[in-house]
Amino acid sequence: MALKLIIIFVLLYFVARAVGNMVQAVLKDPKAPAPPPVEPRPPRSDRTPSWQGPSPHQSHRTGPDVEDAKWVDLD
Repeated sequence: MALKLIIIFVLLYFVARAVGNMVQAVLKDPKAPAPPPVEPRPPRSDRTPSWQGPSPHQSHRTGPDVEDAKWVDLD
């Protein structure tokens, strides 16, 4: 019963959002100017990275691979 109520509330939420978007689209003035596009900021070059370790793309293994695991009975 609780699962059905959650599903119903989620569906009603999405329906309410869709109806709200449709109402907003109908009431919007079609001759109103569009908002100006947002220009991306250039990256800050004065920031030093906080991570000083190896790159995640570099492998940190230098020796042979890890041995295969062995099953041990605990009896």
